Amino acid sequence: MLMRPFALLAAAAPFAFADVKFTTPAPAAQLTAGSSLSLGWVDSGTAPSISDLASYQIFLCAGGNDANSYAQLAQLAQGTFAASNGKASVSVQASLGASTTNAYFLKMVSVATAGGSVTNYSPRFSVAGMTGTFPANVVAGIGTISGTAGPATENNVAQNQAAAQDDKYAVPYTLQTGLTNIANVADQLSLDRHYMVAETKSSHNLYANPNIQHVKYGEYRISSMDSLESVLAGKYPAKAHAAKVAAYIKNKPAGDDGVIYLESQKTRMIEDNDEPQPFRQRRYFYYLSGCALPDCYLTYDTRNGHLTLFIPPIDPEAVIWSGLPLSPAEALQRYDVDAVQPSTEIDAHLTAIAGQRTVWVIQGQVSDHGSFLAFGNTDFTLAKEAIEECRVVKDNYEITLTRKANAISTVAHTAVLKKVKNASNERELEAVFLERCVANGCREQAYHSIVASGRNAATLHYQKNNEDLAGRWNLLLDAGGEYGCYAADITRTFPIGGKFNRESRQIYDVVLRMQKECMEMLKEGVVWDDVHARAHEIAIEGLLELGILRGNKVEIFEKRTSVAFFPHGLGHYLGMDTHDTGGHPNYEDPDSMFRYLRVRGKLPAGSIITVEPGVYFCRFIIDPYLKDATHSKYIDETVLNRYWDVGGVRIEDNVLITASGFENLTTALKEVEDMEKVIRS
Repeated sequence: MLMRPFALLAAAAPFAFADVKFTTPAPAAQLTAGSSLSLGWVDSGTAPSISDLASYQIFLCAGGNDANSYAQLAQLAQGTFAASNGKASVSVQASLGASTTNAYFLKMVSVATAGGSVTNYSPRFSVAGMTGTFPANVVAGIGTISGTAGPATENNVAQNQAAAQDDKYAVPYTLQTGLTNIANVADQLSLDRHYMVAETKSSHNLYANPNIQHVKYGEYRISSMDSLESVLAGKYPAKAHAAKVAAYIKNKPAGDDGVIYLESQKTRMIEDNDEPQPFRQRRYFYYLSGCALPDCYLTYDTRNGHLTLFIPPIDPEAVIWSGLPLSPAEALQRYDVDAVQPSTEIDAHLTAIAGQRTVWVIQGQVSDHGSFLAFGNTDFTLAKEAIEECRVVKDNYEITLTRKANAISTVAHTAVLKKVKNASNERELEAVFLERCVANGCREQAYHSIVASGRNAATLHYQKNNEDLAGRWNLLLDAGGEYGCYAADITRTFPIGGKFNRESRQIYDVVLRMQKECMEMLKEGVVWDDVHARAHEIAIEGLLELGILRGNKVEIFEKRTSVAFFPHGLGHYLGMDTHDTGGHPNYEDPDSMFRYLRVRGKLPAGSIITVEPGVYFCRFIIDPYLKDATHSKYIDETVLNRYWDVGGVRIEDNVLITASGFENLTTALKEVEDMEKVIRS
């Protein structure tokens, strides 16, 4: 089990949240701030049983028994039931609240293996020695309490309650054979290889403390028990993500009580056309919803942890063209949210929950500022910051989506290897890659493919993909599919004719050594700047051996001459975006070696980063170095002239950082003999 140090520091195994009966704390128990709080539970005998549950989250709450009269004060822990032994120990931080009799209870949210969630509550207890205060609604809620019972259990495992507008979805439509247009249905991949995933079946594994640089994690181990599909059968963990973002916000000034409000991407039409533009969901919205529909809204109330999704109501005129859209009931079944309402209800909902609280929104992604007039404060910066930071550390579901994107992309990369020898143009190979991705479930690409032959490979983001292959030595393929809004980003360089020539093989071996040695440095807490610097050292050593560089390797490193051949950063965070958030690059860095490094600082466990060293022979970059006496003395132009047609070599894998090392999520072939064998076959 993996633990996370939240405001209350969890120090033991997970709890059960299903239909559970707590044995400790006892009703009206008297606890002390800073001391150990022992928790215990048993299966209550009410469905669902503990064995039917996958994962849990635990919160400390205070206040009344209805959702509007209590507050979640802190997240204690989260994990999977597989590691549970019916007990746990936590320590209560004194500043979280006041010492009011029977004000506190625990909220336990669990996700069933078959889908849906259950929320249980412990008996009430007191905590002496508390030094904080409660919000007004909590004080009022405590005043309504008699006895020691917490709120009633909420069982949503079989939730099928009709929502507003549901009746309209029952209108017969003889040509309608299924959900179309915006229904988010994913294809399944069948591979010869069995791809294994992290050791839990939970679709909601463990989530990070907002202070992501200092969290300790366990290992993500490979298991023979679970396939990718068994993990992805669960819901995208939107509520856990929302709670994680809220915890980050609560650590900021004035971040205690409010509402997170986000909007999905809008339907936009192609200019001078009646066709919609290709749709790409806003990643901030998706992270808190798992919903890929346009024209939606969501709210997350940090007071009670309630996540509400708003989807467009049915438009009868659109049905004949696009079929019936997703209904509220279907959306509630599909997405990890507490309620689904028509989007026409969003303004009334915001007014009802506003009070004198803060609403956190994202600048530039809000369509109607008037909706927030009922709130005491509107913050346009903190929600974006919180989501970007929280996205760095991935949970098991996100890691599994990345595995699947990699698995499908590997199939496509292999298909290109098989085709390249008989292809005549770059566009043919791009078509092969796209076809294999779409056929296996990646209908979207994470980015525009780079299919660069010969000297085109010296252009880092070459995208013409339309030149003939005749007479060229190598092909650089940088391409990755997107699955469930999560990206793969894979680069391979290989000989078009089936065998590297001498110069190409020499450069390839240098780059492969750069990648392998840098990858061996990876683990939680490693400074990415140091790994990047080591890549340059290896490049210098290799180019000195080939005679392209000459002189003292320390001087070459200090003068930054190697940047002429390796001008970009070693890698970047990967997630919903190819160049994912949270890396804190400094593109104004005066040091040319680090200016384009997209991640700075320490790598946390649970992050996914690309490792993509390269050596390039780009005249536009190298010629200024040849004209500068500071650098030209270290470059042998006579030797260099033999390598221009190599173009560029880049090798890129997607790597999961763990507490003691790493796991390479990319399995596409990269050993020379393996690639050449496939090409020649």
